Amino acid sequence: VSGKNLIYSANLPFKLSKKVAHEFNTSQHICSNSVTDALVRTALFSEVQDMAFAAVIARKIRNYSESDFWIKTMCLLYRNGLRASANKLNELYDYIHYQVYQLERKIDFTRKKISNLVQESDQWHVAIQFAKVKKGLQLKRLPDFNIKPYFLERNNFRYVIKQLKTNYELAIEGEQMKHCVFTYAYVCLKGGSYIFSLREITNNMGAKKTTEITMITIEVNNNRILQKLGERNRQCNQLENNLIEEWAKQNQLTLKVQ
Repeated sequence: VSGKNLIYSANLPFKLSKKVAHEFNTSQHICSNSVTDALVRTALFSEVQDMAFAAVIARKIRNYSESDFWIKTMCLLYRNGLRASANKLNELYDYIHYQVYQLERKIDFTRKKISNLVQESDQWHVAIQFAKVKKGLQLKRLPDFNIKPYFLERNNFRYVIKQLKTNYELAIEGEQMKHCVFTYAYVCLKGGSYIFSLREITNNMGAKKTTEITMITIEVNNNRILQKLGERNRQCNQLENNLIEEWAKQNQLTLKVQ
């Protein structure tokens, strides 16, 4: 806007090269909700020339101060064979984030084969299942997003979307859904994320007491829905998407650009 060279701008999420700055200024195919996110997508695309891969990685980044690490690491793994279509990509990202940012491990990714990383990630996901961690679980309260439980009804079925406010609730959700949301306690405390759960409300054989059946786990960050995944990280069906879209509209939340 001021006419100055982009690479000298203050508060950039990572050090821009002239190549990336030029791509950002001239590209007509980078679509994003923010300048920062667009810069990350541009840097990734500039290295791998794969927009699908750039979009998947950009969607996963919560803390833009980590952008430089993810751009370099994921581009390296891309050159070693990792693709956006890989079934294990979400799990692999979570595994690397946990190892590097929570355990503060120094990993030489130039020496890592994709197959070995996937195997390590699979073993880690098994190890963090609720049955493995509940014994020593110390209760931690997570930041409150101040959205009350939201009740919906479709075809005589009742549903609710509510926030999970402790690491204990995340652990139970992860055990039920067979995914690693338990590890997102760190992201909630440090990275500004909030975890919600879409559930079906059922009556037990006509009894007054109701039961909630978990359907989808939702991650919200910066008023945007970053993830909405079911059991074993499956994608939402049409009904689930419709329920979440209604809830999002009522609470002024947006879906992150795909």
